[in-house]
Amino acid sequence: MSQNDAIHQDKRGPAKGQRKSDRSRATILAAATKEFSRKGFDGARIDQIASRSKVNKNLIYLYFGNKDGLFLAALESVYLKLREAQDDPHVLSLDPVAGIREFVRSTFRGFLAAPDLISLAASENVHRAAHLKKSPIIKKLYNRIPATLDELYRKGLREGQFRPGIDMIELYISIVSVCSYHISNQYTLSILLQTDLMADERLDLREQHSTNMILRHLCIDADRILAAST
Repeated sequence: MSQNDAIHQDKRGPAKGQRKSDRSRATILAAATKEFSRKGFDGARIDQIASRSKVNKNLIYLYFGNKDGLFLAALESVYLKLREAQDDPHVLSLDPVAGIREFVRSTFRGFLAAPDLISLAASENVHRAAHLKKSPIIKKLYNRIPATLDELYRKGLREGQFRPGIDMIELYISIVSVCSYHISNQYTLSILLQTDLMADERLDLREQHSTNMILRHLCIDADRILAAST
């Protein structure tokens, strides 16, 4: 290939073969995510993933190495969806109360947008995070969270809006808990409470309730702040 041909190919974007490879990889990853979500790491089978994605299983090994590599790629993809939803630069551009409110809302909606995350995380916890420990991508994605929350929190302290003595790790655990428990327990709680927890109206109520809980924990004058936001 001449230099001019290479330049023209760059302008056209990835070569046809590369685009096909990317599509195949994405198809495999989507099928694997569903399979791991339903059956966990131990129960999922490469043969079934190959069948779901309509590819030769040798292609799976070519792209991902082995079952562990495929599971890690699935984990990274769902955690990435959540972090993209949380959008740190946007929340940091807001005032402290609005920033925390938006972070909680985006986390809530992020779990809804990545429903397989909870199942995959549960499976990974059974294995004591053996796969996540090997992922520099996950570490890079999540290292920023305490700093993002701390930046909003310190600004709120300076402005007299937040009360002192709150730990950012504990705050994030609380946010994740209130934003995900209704999803991880949706089937059992829907039966026990005789209501569809995933109905739009119920989700709207849950999002508002979750946001208000976190703000009441943080804010000195929570009643006034919440009343002003309604």
